[in-house]
Amino acid sequence: PTLRDYTTAVEDALFEIDNPDEATQRVKAVPIFNPRPEERMAPGPAHDLRALMNETLEIGAPLLGLDKLYFDGTLHWTKRLVKGWYAMAYIEEHPPRIVVNSLLDSPDFSAEAMRFLLWHEFLHVHLRSLHTKEFREKERLWPNYPACDREMDNLCERFGIAYW
Repeated sequence: PTLRDYTTAVEDALFEIDNPDEATQRVKAVPIFNPRPEERMAPGPAHDLRALMNETLEIGAPLLGLDKLYFDGTLHWTKRLVKGWYAMAYIEEHPPRIVVNSLLDSPDFSAEAMRFLLWHEFLHVHLRSLHTKEFREKERLWPNYPACDREMDNLCERFGIAYW
């Protein structure tokens, strides 16, 4: 690579950090090996992802004006804590896959917020898109959207998660 290639790559990376809605690169997960005890949420298991997804689909169908919603993909926890995201939808895979950060398999993270997170990831699969205007409009249809979004935004402050 030339200096010009390097400079372009750095400028692109900085732009994507400042403008995440226009990002073209998928965020990579960084494994976390030993968070300090004071930074940990209470251990799980606390959430049944499949049951919560079924509830999410039941709640979400009328929000989209449909009788029923289906998710025919795979749904699972990360093998270990990862840094950088709470969940990820792999919409380019067949069947699609949703992976949830095992950090959230904790009684400290509410089932209501988990259903909202699953709704967010399901919308990626359903719409086959990233964070478009339509995506954000449908995301905000979720009952109690502001409180659920706030719970996720405040996890770092509540638990002193310095490794996020």
